[in-house]
Amino acid sequence: MPIRSFMGGMMGGPRDRGPRDRGPGPRDRGPHGGGLFSGVRLFHGPIRFMFFGRPIILTTGRQVGFLCGIVAFFVMLISTFAVFSNASSDRALKKEYEHQVEVYKLYNTIIDNADNNIDGYGIDTEGIVTQTIPYYDYYGYLSGYTYKYTFSIGSQFFDNNYTETLYKYSNAYSIGDDIEIAYVVIDGQYISIETDFKLIYNSEVNDLNAEIASLKSSIKTETVAGVILIIILVGVVALMILATVKTIKKSKEKQALEDAKMKAEVREAEAKAEEAQAQADMKHRYCTYCGAKFGDNDNKCPNCGSVHFDIKK
Repeated sequence: MPIRSFMGGMMGGPRDRGPRDRGPGPRDRGPHGGGLFSGVRLFHGPIRFMFFGRPIILTTGRQVGFLCGIVAFFVMLISTFAVFSNASSDRALKKEYEHQVEVYKLYNTIIDNADNNIDGYGIDTEGIVTQTIPYYDYYGYLSGYTYKYTFSIGSQFFDNNYTETLYKYSNAYSIGDDIEIAYVVIDGQYISIETDFKLIYNSEVNDLNAEIASLKSSIKTETVAGVILIIILVGVVALMILATVKTIKKSKEKQALEDAKMKAEVREAEAKAEEAQAQADMKHRYCTYCGAKFGDNDNKCPNCGSVHFDIKK
């Protein structure tokens, strides 16, 4: 191929073609050139369609307006759904945290009542750690340990219990170590908690209450935002309905004007046709009695004076 191009250039090949032989270049492709979006238009003038037997006309401006309204409607709808979805998730999380606070308060009460020898409450100082459970934070780092333990109430032995306290390296237990357990028996059912939980109770409850307060604020903000979005959404729908009604009304009025104009044109055409026919008939009048031809401007027979005539084509 390179040899062929070289020879063509030397021997009068493509380089010798005149203007008539050249293919279309960028300047030969119309007034808009050959760009990626050349000749592409989003709106192509008024749109006309039938709606319940009535013609509806959408001008370019109204097309743009309706398109913006539809886009705004879906944006508001999606935003409203997202806001209320977030509010629902926050309410569920808030409820979970509130339940956790109540559970922690119950654990704290169990420890206090066990320390005070309240009936139904007790402490086993010889609970035994049976399993170490590493706890990893959100980022995957080891942040402490929880433990599985056993304890006894009288002669009854319980072995499927887990600590609530997150133990750091400095106060960690080893398997087989003793752990102090507080418990309560209610209707034959027991609830147990390690007495070490007392050391973190205040900080845990304070952290949870701070999260609950933050969620309450978020829920309030999201609810207000959701209400505002609903109002805007209703406003957008109302504007679209008003615009639709106005468009139908204007289309009806425009169609009525067009119908009246068409009727006037038909009447004018009929009148002109009648006038032309009358003028044509004036040239074909013949006397009813003597048969003589009437003149174009005569109102009576030039032969016998009769005013009666027949039209003969």
